[in-house]
Amino acid sequence: MTVSWTVSPKWKKSLIERQYFTNGEQSFYVDTCWRGGSFTVYTDDDTPPLLEEGVDIYNCGYDSELIECFDGCSVDYEFEDCDEATAKWLEEFCEENSVFDLEEHGWNIDECEMFITCEIEIEKDE
Repeated sequence: MTVSWTVSPKWKKSLIERQYFTNGEQSFYVDTCWRGGSFTVYTDDDTPPLLEEGVDIYNCGYDSELIECFDGCSVDYEFEDCDEATAKWLEEFCEENSVFDLEEHGWNIDECEMFITCEIEIEKDE
């Protein structure tokens, strides 16, 4: 028997989406802070999933799906794994373009993590 649960952060601005981009040996990531959002998490029985503050909901040991994220309120970039010239180019590019436009310049989206950085609300779906 599979049971589904709705999981969401208890506080606003506590959902961080981290997307990794690579191009050859260079990589960077983008953190987007969302005002709110929710997920469906599945368990094998009526026992609620064990999730703690700071969890990456996509890698939490349970099957999970994004329901929604809303109202992105900040975006931060980390270019530490890029050489200086590439980091400068990326900074300028990202100021005026979407990071998804980087695919046209040889960058690939590698993986995505979704962190809940506060207490977590878990409700059993009916």
